[in-house]
Amino acid sequence: MGIWINSLEISAENILIGSGPDTFALFYHDHLPDDRRSKVLVDKPHNIYIQNLLNIGGLGLVSFLGIMIIFFYRAYHFLLEERLEANQNSVLLALTLGVLGYLLAGMFYDSTVHVSPIFWVVLGLGAAMTRPRLI
Repeated sequence: MGIWINSLEISAENILIGSGPDTFALFYHDHLPDDRRSKVLVDKPHNIYIQNLLNIGGLGLVSFLGIMIIFFYRAYHFLLEERLEANQNSVLLALTLGVLGYLLAGMFYDSTVHVSPIFWVVLGLGAAMTRPRLI
């Protein structure tokens, strides 16, 4: 929790655009008051939302959350209101729950190069399944 509190306090310096992708460790260490510094290098805030706020700023975080809200709205619409085939409904439900699980777990872990690509692929597949049909 201390890392979260410190991160939120120093995020005010670059609240709109952030400090740049993957610069958390440098920005955190350089902007932390001397009385709160430790000898351990803190390289992640252990929260993807705070990490996005510090790295890509408030605009980036709002964009990320907006994409998620749009995805869940469209998935909800397709799951409950559209007439999909049973297997398509099951796949879309599994993709939606996968995205939800990632976002909930993101409250307590970092976005890593091992997991993030899978998340974006799952999100992309789900978004493709919920795209508006023209005909």
